[in-house]
Amino acid sequence: MKTYYSHIRGESLLEMNDFMRYSMQLAFLRQLLDKKLLTEKEYALVKSRLMKDYKVVSDLMT
Repeated sequence: MKTYYSHIRGESLLEMNDFMRYSMQLAFLRQLLDKKLLTEKEYALVKSRLMKDYKVVSDLMT
């Protein structure tokens, strides 16, 4: 939601860029899992670290 409402809520461009970077990294991570280049455990560990790094508190996609 950050990207769509950032101009209304006064969020910075940096926050939008962080959200986009997080989304792209998560998509790439998912591709690695789908191609069996990562185990479920590895995927969960990296995803958890990304969420911590980008201060994402909820995963609404699962």
